[in-house]
Amino acid sequence: MKRMGLQGLVYNMDWTRIFPKNSTDFNPEGIKFYDDVFKTLVENGIKPIPILYHWDTPMWAEIQSGFENHNVIEWFRNYVRVVFQYLEK
Repeated sequence: MKRMGLQGLVYNMDWTRIFPKNSTDFNPEGIKFYDDVFKTLVENGIKPIPILYHWDTPMWAEIQSGFENHNVIEWFRNYVRVVFQYLEK
């Protein structure tokens, strides 16, 4: 990508990779995966452009009615908070 002169990469983050079981217990390996991608892009002069949601609601949320459940707002807020906490460094 660097040799091709690309200056940015849009990529989808997988909510399920970070919160595979529920809305509160995040997977450190999942966040590390994206942290590594983020750092590698930045080190090579490529701007990371993550998409936080692209139609990939976790199964645990779908079982609880997904976006029809008003709690999804808190679930998603927690996911975004964790992503920003780890990737904004």
